[in-house]
Formats: sequence, structure tokens, C-alpha cells
Amino acid sequence: MADWLKKVLTALTIVCLSLSFVFFFPTLKISGLTSQDFFILKNIRLAMFLTAFLVGGILSVCGLVFQTIFDNPLATPYTLGISSGASFGAVVYIVFLKNFVNLPLSLFAFAGSVFAILLIFAVISAVKYASSQTILLSGVALNFFFGSLILFFQYYANQYDTFEITRWLLGGISTAGLKGILPLAAGAAIILVFFLFNAEKLDLFLLGETLAKTKGLDTARERLVFIAVCGIAVSVSVAVAGPIGFVGIIIPHLSKKLFGITHSNSVFYAFFLGGGALSLCQAIAVKVFYPSILPVGVITAIIGTPIFIYILIVKAEK
Repeated sequence: MADWLKKVLTALTIVCLSLSFVFFFPTLKISGLTSQDFFILKNIRLAMFLTAFLVGGILSVCGLVFQTIFDNPLATPYTLGISSGASFGAVVYIVFLKNFVNLPLSLFAFAGSVFAILLIFAVISAVKYASSQTILLSGVALNFFFGSLILFFQYYANQYDTFEITRWLLGGISTAGLKGILPLAAGAAIILVFFLFNAEKLDLFLLGETLAKTKGLDTARERLVFIAVCGIAVSVSVAVAGPIGFVGIIIPHLSKKLFGITHSNSVFYAFFLGGGALSLCQAIAVKVFYPSILPVGVITAIIGTPIFIYILIVKAEK
């Protein structure tokens, strides 16, 4: 069977399984849909599925790319402080602006994440030879910085704002209708196509910094380009769904384990595995306390923590 056909069949299988979980889980009937059922199916369940699928795909691909370009198996899409920046933007809106500005919270979360990316690039430009370790440490510093500001504002916020902040920080899939997923769809399409076309460059990163340079790869330049592309995509993801953890670190390892380390395969499968995994977690989040919906970030943390510890143990033994 042709390799491209295997990819298509695998992708369709994962999409169909994810659809079955979210569309008809837990109360919708497959047959005999009323007009109200159809409205729920189209504007809530379908939007919920597509949002979860696209967010999971974006986080997984960006996590895979970050693990490759930083040569760090524990790198995540949030390593560079993008999530913390988005959370800071959301907190500023909740505490200071929501009663005065008639704009969506996601816009300020996106602005906060872009601000974090700009700070990272400012640090890189200030350092003459910015290594991958320098960039990673800059991201760690930004995470601490934004985290401190969030705690400061949360401490002085009233109880209603504090609850809203806490709820947003848990991460969750909103159902704002199908129109709300257009930015996510654009971001997902861009990173999937972009990194599939640049799969050979990513493969060269696997050889190590020195050997990749001897092969003609400008590692410093390509790393910055990949950071910029992933940064914008992750910013859109976090703005829409909040900081959903563990998907971006676990799925890349699973993709490489099942389908090989070459990025022409791992990028493709990471996207669809990540989308399917987060869709499944969203279905579980809907079911546990139905009719309430548990924030999906809670589910990914519960499932992801033991897997993350296992990865740490395995890497330590090698």
C-alpha cells in the first residue's frame, strides 16, 4: 500500500473515532434527530470536536518541532513562555478591562502570547550567539515572570474575578460556533503544510548542531523561523482554549515511537494523533459530570502526569 494512502486512511480513522465520541456522546441519538438535536449537533458538538481536534493537532506538532530544534525530549509548546504570556493577557483583561472594553478575552490572550514571543526574540537579538539553551532559559525566565504577575493580580482581584481567572487557567474547549474555529483551522493548516515541506530540515536537526551545519543547514536562522511559526500557531490555540497541558509533550513521543523519527511521518501523525487524543479527552470531560462540562485541561493533566513521569524515568535510564 502506498505510503500516502496509509497516511490518509490513518487520518480518516482517527477523525471518525473522534467524531463518534464527541458527536453522539453522551445523549444525542444517531437517528431521529429533531431540529433542536441538529442545532446542538452542528453548533455545539461539531464546534467542540473541531476545536479540540485542531488545538490538539497544533500543540502536538509544535511540541514535536520544539523537541527537535532544542534537542530536548521534555520541551513543550509552552516552554518559551507563550502560555504564560497568554494567561497574563487574559488576567489583565479580566481584572482591569472587561467592564470597559467590549472585546473578546481571547484577543487579549493572543496579544499576551505574542508579547511573550517578542520578548524571546528581543533576548535572542541582544545575545550575539544565542544557543538553544539560552533560548530555553529565556523561556523559563518568562514563565516565572508572567506567573508572578498573574499571582500578584489574582491576589488583589475580587472573588468573582479570581474564580474567572482560575477557570480560564484550567484550559477548556468553548463552543462559540463554527465561525470561531476559523483562526484555528488556518493556523493548523499553515503549520501542517509548512513543517511537512520543511521535514528534511527538521531531520537535519536530529544529527546535532555541528553535523547539521556541515550539511549546509543554517541552524540558528531555521530555529528562529520555526519558533516564529510555532509561536503564532500556539498563540492562537491558547487564546481559544486556554493553556491545555501534556498533549504537546506526550503525543510527539508517541508519534515517533509508532511511526518513526523522520518528520515527513512524525509531523503528519502527531497532528492527527494529537487531535484525536484531545477530542477523546474532551468527550471524557463532557461525560464525567454531565450535564456540566469538566475543563479538558484537568483531564489531560490527570492522564498526562503519569505518562510524563514514565518518559522522565525512561530517558534517565538511557
